[in-house]
Amino acid sequence: MGSLSAAHDISPALAAFALARRITGSEASALACVEAAAAQGNDLVRGAIVEARRRRGTHRPPAVPRPAGLSEVRSDDWLVVERVVLGGATLGEAAAELGLAPAAAAVRLRDGLRAVRAGLSVGRQAHEEAHAAAVDGLGADRPGHALHDPPRDREPQAAARPLIAF
Repeated sequence: MGSLSAAHDISPALAAFALARRITGSEASALACVEAAAAQGNDLVRGAIVEARRRRGTHRPPAVPRPAGLSEVRSDDWLVVERVVLGGATLGEAAAELGLAPAAAAVRLRDGLRAVRAGLSVGRQAHEEAHAAAVDGLGADRPGHALHDPPRDREPQAAARPLIAF
């Protein structure tokens, strides 16, 4: 497995193919999954995973050890993350494989994904930039000229005609 920084440089099509190949165990099936997902026009990676789940048959991908760069992810949480995200299992399937209640598996998946995100965003400012964009979308911290700009094009709008003739 490559470095964590290399994972950020993968195109969505390559990521979709790699996950579909891992889930189905076949390059031909993986290619068909990516093509079907692209034809649907939705999120390519998510669509390829859904297609791969439909086509995987009895194939179960081998377990992936937790990368060293994600050491803050608890091992119990990693088991669920690995099965759902990298293995293509549904949450119910992962819970049954691990002998967990579905609610407990959901909590482990949530906690694991949060830890993975924190591990991947170390040294990056994407989280702060996303937060600033969300705050700006709520109407805070805008420049003065953008206070009343309903079309949000930052262009001057025509003034309303006066109601009283001069």
